[in-house]
Amino acid sequence: MENRGENANGIARRVRKQRRWESENRKVNTKFYTTTTTTDMKKLMTAAMFTLSGFASMGQSIAIPIPVLNAFATRYPGINEVAWDYNEPDYQVSFKFQNKAMLLTFDETGVVNEVKNEIMMFELPVDVNNLIAREYPGWRVGKAMHIDMKGTAYYETVVEKEKTLVTLVFDRTGELMIKMIQ
Repeated sequence: MENRGENANGIARRVRKQRRWESENRKVNTKFYTTTTTTDMKKLMTAAMFTLSGFASMGQSIAIPIPVLNAFATRYPGINEVAWDYNEPDYQVSFKFQNKAMLLTFDETGVVNEVKNEIMMFELPVDVNNLIAREYPGWRVGKAMHIDMKGTAYYETVVEKEKTLVTLVFDRTGELMIKMIQ
């Protein structure tokens, strides 16, 4: 049980950090790092060896290590528009894949530590939907995410009513782990 609490605290920190990042992003025009072909990616990576710069959500240049760029390009070769961010010690890339928002978190060697996929409400475990219907009638569900953090699956939903946002994090079976009111 003690181990689960440590995981929940780590998840809560990541969720708070992500919410801050998302709220800051709503206020600025995100700059995109784009590529259109494999040749363009090779040119970009050659240039990156000299400059190692990407674009952060706030407009400042950040260094994206070559192994991180390679890992992303290998996993998603057809993705043309991405936004990079650096949340020490990890590099995050957000993009759309099959019309759904995704966010990957890499360490500096290119290893994926976390994958967040936007999902539809019906893709959540039945227990999650039942809890939301029971505990939050009349609230609007803003979004739902499936999170894979180093092989452990979680679900995250945000419900809102008037000016109150509540982030709910569930384990893979649908049991509520974290509730954060903003």
